[in-house]
Amino acid sequence: MLDYKKADSKDLNQLNKIAYESEAYWGYDETFMGIFKEKYTIDEEFLRQSETFVMTDDEEIIGFFSLKKHGLEATLEYFYIRVDQIGCGMGRKMWDLMLEVCLMFDVESLNWVTSPGAIPFYTKMGSSRVGEVSSTIDPSLKIPAFKFQLK
Repeated sequence: MLDYKKADSKDLNQLNKIAYESEAYWGYDETFMGIFKEKYTIDEEFLRQSETFVMTDDEEIIGFFSLKKHGLEATLEYFYIRVDQIGCGMGRKMWDLMLEVCLMFDVESLNWVTSPGAIPFYTKMGSSRVGEVSSTIDPSLKIPAFKFQLK
């Protein structure tokens, strides 16, 4: 049965594994992924500074998302599904859970950047592409910026 809960320090290894494998899913090379691991490893400090939730199926973590709230806006810091669950509808289910959480925290709009391969998913979820920025991992790579208006 699908459920969700606030992430805690016991989840860190699994969250980092899911994030790394899901990012690698898009075909990035070893150098890129090494920098990704260095820059984007989730730690206890990050959990204290964000609203990070895991989606579970019979208590097994399927994916997770992290939000940082700034007034009525939030930044979507992470949104990752286990690689073996990509294409199975779990992304849509976690998206819906994330929107519920956003509404609980009175978030009116959500902003984020993502890998180019994720464009179809976020577009299908009703998000608007609002531009592109240079990747913090490889500045020569331009990555899309998105916005989703909740209210």
